[in-house]
Amino acid sequence: MYKIRRFNKLLTKLHDTDSININVFGINKSVKVICQGDNKFNDQGEYKDPGFELTQAELDCLNWLLENIRIEDYIDELVQYCNYTYEQYCDKQISAKEIKNEVDITHIAIIIRKEQDDYYPDIAFLGECTCDEDHGICIAFRNRQFKGISTQDWVL
Repeated sequence: MYKIRRFNKLLTKLHDTDSININVFGINKSVKVICQGDNKFNDQGEYKDPGFELTQAELDCLNWLLENIRIEDYIDELVQYCNYTYEQYCDKQISAKEIKNEVDITHIAIIIRKEQDDYYPDIAFLGECTCDEDHGICIAFRNRQFKGISTQDWVL
């Protein structure tokens, strides 16, 4: 389908809101990495200033995603999600060939929490989605397994 080059360098240091280059639907693009887990708070429970350093657990999770996950492997699930969303308000349906024009990945969210139930993912691709311009799209993974596709509200 698409020729994908795996991320070939393990990240050893990265900061919240830093950008990295990834391959999405055969196109090399820059996406921001954001922390949505416990690390975004200081010891007093207040939000840290943007640009704080990611933890080793967050880096490990991100490196796993970059080494093992290709969005292209989830095209069928993305098409199904988009078509289901379209069915809610119009008759439009898309095909796998149209998905790269439908979904624009802009962020990777890392959601590592000490007390985390099975509802929330550990890591997710976030972006814009034509079928739901108000809520975007979230392609989520938990425990190194595909968790599902929903709106960005799932992790933001």
